Formats: sequence, C-alpha cells, structure tokens
Amino acid sequence: MGMTPPGTVKETGAAPGSVLEGVKKHNAGLRVKVHRRQPAGDGGQIDGSFELLEAGTSTYARYLLLHEGEAFSTANELLDEIRRHPGAGKCTHILNRNSLKVV
Repeated sequence: MGMTPPGTVKETGAAPGSVLEGVKKHNAGLRVKVHRRQPAGDGGQIDGSFELLEAGTSTYARYLLLHEGEAFSTANELLDEIRRHPGAGKCTHILNRNSLKVV
C-alpha cells in the first residue's frame, strides 16, 4: 500500500460525526461520516457504523456510487457489497484509517 500520508486518521484520530475523506489512489474522494470515535495509532479499518456520503473517483467509485447515502454497521459490510462486482475482488483497504483524513 505504500507509505502512510501525514495527517491521516491513523495519526489524528476522529470524533463521532466526523467526515473522513480518502487520500490515496484507491479511495480518492471517498467520503464517509463515522458514528464512533476513531482512535489514533491504528491504521486499520474504521470502527463501527458509518454513512457513505460520496463515492469519490477511485477505481471502485462506480460500485460505491450504488451505495451512496446508505448506512453500514461495519466496514466489512460495505466491502463485501463492493467485492461482489466483477473486478472488485481486491477491494480491501478503502476504509482504512491510514488512508482517510478528517475534512
């Protein structure tokens, strides 16, 4: 995945209600609103429920667009939906804190 950009949620954490935006090629422009606090120090998937606000412009945007405005209980819930599409089986890191920044 490469080096973690500075200022990501992995570094800053995020409060409940924060809007997070993708900052890497694989999740560029993706926006989600998280419902739980996102602790700093962990670059893994966002914790808890969230809403998909914008699909962005990444490789998987065309599949994410189908779910804009929907709420999900976990990151895996959305990832499972995306991976059902042909060519999207490798979609795994779009909701990781090391590739999202608070906007």
